[in-house]
Amino acid sequence: MMVRSWKCKVRSAKLDVRSWKLGFWDGSTSLTIRLRFKTFCSLFHCFIVHCLIASLFIASCSTPSIPDTPSPVSTSTRIASPSSNVPTFTPVPLGKFSGWIASYRFNINLDYVAHRASVIQTVEVTNPGPDVWSQVVFQLPTALRSADTWGLSNITLAEGNATYQKKNGLVIINLPKRVPANGVATITFNYALTTPKIALDTRPPSGNIGYSNDLIQFINWYPILTPYQSGSGWLMLGDAATGPLPADPIFTDSADYEINVTTTESVTVTSGGAMSRSSGNWKFNIRNARTVAFAASHKYQTQTQREGNVTLTSYYLAEHVAAGQEALKAGAQSLKIFNDRFGAYPYTTLIIAENAYLGSATASGIILHTGRGYADYVGRPDSLLTALTPQAMSRLWWGQAVMGDSYSQPWLNESIPMYSELLFYQTHYPNLESWYWDSRVNYWQPSGNLDRAASQFSDTEDYSRNLLRRGALFLRDLRAAIGDASFFAFLRDFYSNSAGRTVTNNDFFIALRRHTNADLNPLLAKYFTKQIMPTVAPTLTAQGSPSPTPITHVVMPGETLGGIAKFYGVTVEAIVKANKLPNADAIFVGQRLTIPK
Repeated sequence: MMVRSWKCKVRSAKLDVRSWKLGFWDGSTSLTIRLRFKTFCSLFHCFIVHCLIASLFIASCSTPSIPDTPSPVSTSTRIASPSSNVPTFTPVPLGKFSGWIASYRFNINLDYVAHRASVIQTVEVTNPGPDVWSQVVFQLPTALRSADTWGLSNITLAEGNATYQKKNGLVIINLPKRVPANGVATITFNYALTTPKIALDTRPPSGNIGYSNDLIQFINWYPILTPYQSGSGWLMLGDAATGPLPADPIFTDSADYEINVTTTESVTVTSGGAMSRSSGNWKFNIRNARTVAFAASHKYQTQTQREGNVTLTSYYLAEHVAAGQEALKAGAQSLKIFNDRFGAYPYTTLIIAENAYLGSATASGIILHTGRGYADYVGRPDSLLTALTPQAMSRLWWGQAVMGDSYSQPWLNESIPMYSELLFYQTHYPNLESWYWDSRVNYWQPSGNLDRAASQFSDTEDYSRNLLRRGALFLRDLRAAIGDASFFAFLRDFYSNSAGRTVTNNDFFIALRRHTNADLNPLLAKYFTKQIMPTVAPTLTAQGSPSPTPITHVVMPGETLGGIAKFYGVTVEAIVKANKLPNADAIFVGQRLTIPK
């Protein structure tokens, strides 16, 4: 009876989760906020303290105007430091990192009080061949299409100033010298970011670059290299991307990232990857990552927890201790579930940091989590904060480690994260499973086919309603059709063979075929326009019996040969023999192992 009464309350609240590429989603569409007198006093006190701090900083800082966007041929001028007490960086050549095609380095002067940053972004791009390059192409996220937010000073190459064109959300840089196979192009962007004020009810992608009284956040905040396909060239989005698309999609290959932030000493900066700091200088390194984001606050507090070989750290505002603890707890629980159901998380650190708006965002190694969820948290597992945690966590696997084409096949990035909320509640709060379906999915009456491009959704509400939730229904029906054992074996196979790669519909369904012979075409006809299950042609042996399609497993951090063998139901000795390993300890992260049948 209590559950039924509670369901009606949630339904009336219209708890809604919406998702954007790079892991964006928002929460309740009509939450009732009861601001108690004690909370009001606390907020008022924080406001007064913040104003006093701001006054002290502003008295010693001078903030220049943002440079206007130049014509295609720009003059080489450095962006002035936004604060007199913050040093100006000089870009240095990048080293060869482990990324297949690109390495990024950011030197950032963050003027926390003035809510702006100056950035020198250097990208070293290696041509994998066999094509010869005459151009390099970058995507501009939604926030960077506004001159009020992004002030580009210049783009330079080793040869000097670059000529470039802005077109359909892209920056197309012309190379004065062709870059052959295995050649390197080094591109440096010099720009300023001015962050607008955002509120807890702001829905992403508005506010991806923004600030509140308590923190500043940078999500989808830099020019991002588009994928390159040999023989086809750089990804060109065409007329469909002349305006911002629903969900602010980002589509890019894995790369290596280094972020250096200099800011006021009393401010805490957080991002994904290995972190080091000295005084007001913060440095983050993360390799084989898809995207990066960061946030900063003068009020962040932290708690840390270990789950296996991963260190999770929760960053939260001082007044949200209970919410910060819940985010850490739910994050650790999700990590354990997904390590088992999908495969090992690819890094040794994971950050969950409170953000300043309604939704949440995921980049490699970090979740910038719903500020509205922290503010409204009252200790219940049906809260916005808790519900969004497994979805956000799942995007570290699906949409970051494994990425589908966010423009033409966005369902590949959106369906599993939405369904992952159910996996979390089935494990830790099974009595809330009906709530998930009633209030998180079915209430919104999702409809339509999944195989639609991002441009075919009218707006972000349409995208959230009829892509995320429709994807969750598809996975529900798929799991029922093939059974739990085959369903979770398929997910782990798909992840282990796709981590670090860009996947397509075909990759999804070929992996699925390896784990079921069921006729799934009637099910696919319900959710897709033309998709059918592939027929895998068997390889015949000398006896004429079919040989199964071999499975390849990519070794993840923390995995052992014994654990891999147990999962696939084979012996350690069989894997050693199939891969001609010198011994059972001779495996390393990233190694591809053939799993014998």
